[in-house]
Amino acid sequence: MKQPRLADQALTLLAEGRVDEATDREEIALLLETALIESPAAVAEAARLFEYLDLSRHPIRKIGNLFSLLFTSRSHLEQLYGETGQRSIFWNYLRRPIDLMGRFTWASLSPGNLRRVRRLRKISCL
Repeated sequence: MKQPRLADQALTLLAEGRVDEATDREEIALLLETALIESPAAVAEAARLFEYLDLSRHPIRKIGNLFSLLFTSRSHLEQLYGETGQRSIFWNYLRRPIDLMGRFTWASLSPGNLRRVRRLRKISCL
């Protein structure tokens, strides 16, 4: 468990006023930088994106989840859009990816957020 130790070390260095030492260590500086950003929603969305697209663990299940996210069942489409005709179901299948793209947090694709998440994932795997 490296993450709690890093967080404890960061808190200790901050409490003792040794901010220079905290920013010299790359892992602690990354934790502090991430904790102090203005809006953590974009970083959280980037982390979810990495998790969805990380096919190294349970690849078949992850591909199935991505497929079901885009191509949902007919009953779910009726719940979402409330139309039951054959033609409306066809259009709702086309409408679904567009709605998902509209709800996507595009700030999560900023290079800074992707870099932070990639480095945080690297720290957590050590």
